[in-house]
Amino acid sequence: MSIVMSFILKAFIVIFLTVSIEGYIVGHHMVSRSSYLTNCYDRYKRIIARQCTYPKMDYPCLNGTEVYNGRLYQKYSIQSIALFCCQTKCSSYDIYSNYCCLTKDCLKSCYNLDFEPEPRVIYDSDSTYTNAIGLKPKDNGLGGYNLGLSRPYIRK
Repeated sequence: MSIVMSFILKAFIVIFLTVSIEGYIVGHHMVSRSSYLTNCYDRYKRIIARQCTYPKMDYPCLNGTEVYNGRLYQKYSIQSIALFCCQTKCSSYDIYSNYCCLTKDCLKSCYNLDFEPEPRVIYDSDSTYTNAIGLKPKDNGLGGYNLGLSRPYIRK
């Protein structure tokens, strides 16, 4: 019996090491590490773009963004944030609170416009959301929710 148990234990260790070295199990199938990182990187770039782009604007506004001589300079790049988040598994709230512009002055430096405060819903992934700042979604009567705006809340 102990021989069988040791054999099973060795088999699990080999499988675990193979999976952790060569790839990841996603859902019910295994994907390569490079495929996993590519998908993660693309997903975080979409999340960052959605979380940090103000309504009716064409590009995200990140903390530390400034305009000099008509050119936009950003302290962070979307690519570096996405790569960092793939490695550390950032939440959407982490991205929103650490990298997105949240003040009127910051948004003015990005878009060169005056903004009024608006409510904000923070999305956890491409399909779910977190009500991270205390906004209560309203039932739209169709079994879903009226999420309202999906762009940054502006602090005064």
